[in-house]
Amino acid sequence: MLSYSALSEKYTALKEKYNADRTRIKEIEQRLKVIAEDIKNIDNYRKHKPVADKLETVVFKEKFRREHESELIIFTAAKKYLKKRFGGEKAPLIKELRAEQKKLYAEKDKLYSYYNSAKTEIKELDTVMKNVDMILGKDKEKSVQKQRTNELE
Repeated sequence: MLSYSALSEKYTALKEKYNADRTRIKEIEQRLKVIAEDIKNIDNYRKHKPVADKLETVVFKEKFRREHESELIIFTAAKKYLKKRFGGEKAPLIKELRAEQKKLYAEKDKLYSYYNSAKTEIKELDTVMKNVDMILGKDKEKSVQKQRTNELE
């Protein structure tokens, strides 16, 4: 049997854990977005770099540029992104990024299971606490009414 204060403490602790899990899930989701963007741009850079390199060696540059305009645009955008993101330093390997991504997805799934069970438990505790408050509140009202009737008599 729990006392009201123990019930309240349990509710508070559970709510804090719930909020911490929610915050961590949001952080993970932000990091996953960055990783996905990094992977996309690294992949585009590597895929279209041979076309950009070949542009430097061909004789008819304008013709080559027109024929490969979309690849060159994608390459240039990826190059700008990577330069801005990594400040001219070497970008991480896609393999490393995918490993981090996999780890973060596993952590996120684990946190979601805790988060959802905590959410359910919070709802149950909230209902219990409201019921207890209602019962205690009615008991207080009844004692006040008895005092008033005793005073009138």
